[in-house]
Amino acid sequence: MILAYVNNNHLSPAFRHFKDLPHSMDALVLPRLAKLVQHITVKGHHYTTYDTHRGNGSVTYWSLAGHLDARLIRSMYQQIVQEITYTFIFIVPHTALSTDDEKLNPYTSCPGFLRNLVYTGVFESEIVIEEKRLVSHVAFYERPAGTFGIRAATTVLVNSLHHNRDVY
Repeated sequence: MILAYVNNNHLSPAFRHFKDLPHSMDALVLPRLAKLVQHITVKGHHYTTYDTHRGNGSVTYWSLAGHLDARLIRSMYQQIVQEITYTFIFIVPHTALSTDDEKLNPYTSCPGFLRNLVYTGVFESEIVIEEKRLVSHVAFYERPAGTFGIRAATTVLVNSLHHNRDVY
């Protein structure tokens, strides 16, 4: 996933996988080793994997499409690419409510509350971002099944911790 991310988001010529032999003398080969990290500090704020610290692993970030989105940090790797250390963050998106459950979401009529409701513990496939795309932590609280008339357990995401700080 890191190879695909680097090749899709960096201006240099495409990198090759280290196993794609033979390599020409001028080939850019992505190093095969990356260091697994449990925590990083970005602009004075500490981030960890969700399994290490739930609050520090719940984040907002700028998507490649330019949207602010909330996700959970699954894992983080540091890797040296062309003499620059990059931190690649694997994040998993929350699963949005179904159309029927979204009709029961009380926060859709109050966008100023900066709240969103998602299913608890149901995640879509992970994606890779760089640490420069992180904005802030996302406060959340989990609600049991039946809250707001929704049969599944839900999580309320509170996107107000960035305090309008400069981002990306």
